[in-house]
Amino acid sequence: MKILALIAQLYLGGYFLYNAVNHFRNVQMMAGFAKMRGVPAPQHLWVVVTGVMHLGAGLSLLFGYRVEAGAGLAIIFLLLAAFFVHHFWTDQGMDRVGQQVNFGKNLALAAALLLITRLPPDAWAIALGR
Repeated sequence: MKILALIAQLYLGGYFLYNAVNHFRNVQMMAGFAKMRGVPAPQHLWVVVTGVMHLGAGLSLLFGYRVEAGAGLAIIFLLLAAFFVHHFWTDQGMDRVGQQVNFGKNLALAAALLLITRLPPDAWAIALGR
């Protein structure tokens, strides 16, 4: 069972670390997208802040360190992104479909992370500390 926990932990932590790198490498592009989606200014700052949130969440989940805090960062990001970026109800056509998929994905990931915060410490394959 630990091998499955390790695979899940590596993938989940890696997912948020990948997105952190993407935020930091593409600040201009992501800020432009945030502006287009109506995210309040300063969009560049929001991209950097959310990149830091991804980084903290990814490291926490990857190494099983202060998992509640890391999952909390990810949950906050996912909910903010769902409602401030992926507000599908303001879109039409294929844009609406794409945003609805991302909105649902963010809520599902937030729910899964909420469940993860309830796992016992020995459920983690890599557990540097709770």
